[in-house]
Amino acid sequence: MSKDELPSDGGGYVVLPKRVSFLVATAVVAQIGGGMWFAAKSEARIDALDAERTRSVGRLDSLDRDRDRIVRLEEQVRLQTDILREIKARLDQAARH
Repeated sequence: MSKDELPSDGGGYVVLPKRVSFLVATAVVAQIGGGMWFAAKSEARIDALDAERTRSVGRLDSLDRDRDRIVRLEEQVRLQTDILREIKARLDQAARH
């Protein structure tokens, strides 16, 4: 039996050419490398998303604090506007007399 012939008894094994084992090993290494690259990229993306979520939560907390300040400022502006209208009305009334 030569190197390229299969055994005639079919002993339950497959004989592959020597090149095939190199190609299989290369494919396995490429798959492992690809899996590791994918895992690293996924981990980096997850870390980036977590950091963005943390910043967003901080912004939302800041907006809640600012909302209360804005409500108070709006009330102050409303009161000052009412006072200015009253002053204007008194000046208009004084100008007519």
